[in-house]
Amino acid sequence: MEFATFAGSLGGQAAPPTGRYDRAAGAPDEPMNEPTTPLRGPTPTSLATKIILFVFAATFVTATAVSGTAIHQSYAQEWERAREQMPKALAAAAAELDRWLEHGRAELRELASRAPAPGSMPATEHFDGLTWLDAAGRTELALGAAPIGTPDPLLAVEKAGGGSLVGLFRRDLLELRLADVSPWIGSSLRLVDASGRVLATSVGSPPMPAHAVALPVDPPARLRHYANAAGLNVLGCSQPLGAAEWSLVMEVPFARVFAPVVSASAWLFVVDLVVVLVFSILAYWITTAWLRPIETLSDTARRIAQGDLDHEIPEPATDDEIGLLTHTFNDMMRRLRRNQTQIEAVNRTLRSRNEILAQLSITDGLTHLHNHRFFQDHLGREIKRVTRLGEPLAMLLVDIDDFKRLNDQLGHAAGDELLAGMARIMSQSVRDSDLLARYGGEEFVVLTPNTDRVGAYQLAEKLRMNIEDASFILDDSMRPLRVTVSIGVAEFEGDRKRFFEAADRALYRAKRAGKNCVVTDEPIPVASPEADGSGEG
Repeated sequence: MEFATFAGSLGGQAAPPTGRYDRAAGAPDEPMNEPTTPLRGPTPTSLATKIILFVFAATFVTATAVSGTAIHQSYAQEWERAREQMPKALAAAAAELDRWLEHGRAELRELASRAPAPGSMPATEHFDGLTWLDAAGRTELALGAAPIGTPDPLLAVEKAGGGSLVGLFRRDLLELRLADVSPWIGSSLRLVDASGRVLATSVGSPPMPAHAVALPVDPPARLRHYANAAGLNVLGCSQPLGAAEWSLVMEVPFARVFAPVVSASAWLFVVDLVVVLVFSILAYWITTAWLRPIETLSDTARRIAQGDLDHEIPEPATDDEIGLLTHTFNDMMRRLRRNQTQIEAVNRTLRSRNEILAQLSITDGLTHLHNHRFFQDHLGREIKRVTRLGEPLAMLLVDIDDFKRLNDQLGHAAGDELLAGMARIMSQSVRDSDLLARYGGEEFVVLTPNTDRVGAYQLAEKLRMNIEDASFILDDSMRPLRVTVSIGVAEFEGDRKRFFEAADRALYRAKRAGKNCVVTDEPIPVASPEADGSGEG
């Protein structure tokens, strides 16, 4: 069988590339397609998220630092204000209480200077009860609650003549007076003795436990922060009174003193939260707007990595770094597409030329049949196949009779033309499944798969008769020339070397038998008298 003849030469020009180019290059336009993949929102590891978190953290830290500094300053100012003003206010209240107590003592002295009439005792403004004692300490006269017999720190004693006048300050009036002189909103005034025991508390103050003892009042006039006997967190200071070794203690709840700071802290927290949220939202909007072109570049780069080069990024109207990057990226894409188109065209040309070279490497240039190399490779594959499947395989060795004499008489050009003509006739005579190859010189070989010795003999006879009946015009004399061939046939018996040697011996016997005949490696039944005149085929 004759295989396809290859047209063209290896030096031929490749077809011009048919890719798409931009206008600047003077080539056909290229469609600009926006990426169809939707842009992703910020992910936990994206650059947008990192920027937003950075802005959030920076804003939060800044707002917290500013607010903390402001709260600390406010706290310090409130403490300084309380440290300066509370002792002054307490001193003024102590002076007022001293005057009230002194008025009571003056009243008691005046009453003592006037010996009370027997059986009667005048009413007083400052005392709950009065008792007149004689020189022996016995009660002579009493008015109201008798103060004698129940020791009380609020007792006042004035001696006069041969006796003493004892008065018990009215606790209710004293507590009301303490409430009246209270100098600080929300403060509590407590009158304590030298041991720190509470004698009286201003009206409206938180109750103290029974037998409560206040903190030491020394040193006086110094503001202290402590928890009082009732368990309240307070700021307190003390001021000694002018008489009776009493002191006046003023306590203000810590939360009341620093209520403006607490309120300012709450407002600062709200303001900080709003500022952080506003800046985070602005950072999200701005970052998204800035990173959208970069994300588009990333998406397009991913498409390029996947082999999709048909996309361009819409260029922004700005001339900033992102606009320059987008413009440069689009230029790179256009050049890449042009280069890819040219490379594809060159690759197609190379593939075509490689196919031609590969075919030429296994093709005889004169007869356009497969050459000796291809035959040997194909023979090895066929032997493996028929050995595996158990199918028959036969070989025909064809040799032109007296070819050397014809070649010497008519010249090498005529000999080449004869070989080409013989190849055409044999290609038309063999089956599509047969392999026809030029084995070398004037010898041809036919490999017939799935064919035994008898079938191969019949095919060889067909070839021989077709060549014998053909005529060739080989020189300028235009005289037809007839040639004959001798053919040796062999069937594969399991060994490649013996297979070819058997065909070669059969061809040699055909030459010795007079040429223009077919000889098999083993005798076969003769179908008719005309089948083989030699008795060997």
